[in-house]
Amino acid sequence: MNASTERLTWGQHVLDAVTHFQAGLAQPEPAAILIRHSVREPLLDMATADAVPLTPEGEEAARALGRRLPRARRLRVWHSPVGRCAMTAHRVAEGFREAGGAVDVDGVLPILGGPYVRDVAGMVRLVGTLGARYARAWFDGEVPDSVMAPRDQVARQIVGVVADLVAAAAPDALLVLVTHDWNVMLVRESILGITHEEVGWLDYLDGLLVTRAGDGVDVDWHGRAARVPATAR
Repeated sequence: MNASTERLTWGQHVLDAVTHFQAGLAQPEPAAILIRHSVREPLLDMATADAVPLTPEGEEAARALGRRLPRARRLRVWHSPVGRCAMTAHRVAEGFREAGGAVDVDGVLPILGGPYVRDVAGMVRLVGTLGARYARAWFDGEVPDSVMAPRDQVARQIVGVVADLVAAAAPDALLVLVTHDWNVMLVRESILGITHEEVGWLDYLDGLLVTRAGDGVDVDWHGRAARVPATAR
């Protein structure tokens, strides 16, 4: 099995989505992938969560994904302000360059982090109390707006930023936006109606494919897609 056909440990679904999209084009069109960062060290305390880095396995997994993305594309890469997302972005870029691709790392995009957290201390307390159920509480509107902005508002903001980047991108561009599990999951649920209780927690390097569709975008996760018109953002 060669590098182009080897199954990835992480990120295979994203690679499959990009490859399928690429194969169906009569002429180049830009696309974006909004993905979770790669494999990280254990997160033991939400108060210090931003400092948790990738594992060596996570760094190599991100490089492996980069090596397999279509080299006919020019990569543009953005990431959350959090270090493990920056590490993921740079390792994906390294892998793409190793395979002979051209890439620009554009740097931090704040919406890929957590600018919607209005009360960090309050969020840390709630996560400490609720654990993994915190995501469901936020998605269901049980977290006060004074702590976190409402889910659908945040989803529209994220999709709006990604859609604007896709609309302005060159035809051969593949935009890689490295973010966190919560962000991908809330967009997936808000736009596609897919809950993590139904399909499981989002894997490392998994995420959404976003492509142009008229004046809006199509958002796809594992072949389940929905159109978001510009008027809905």
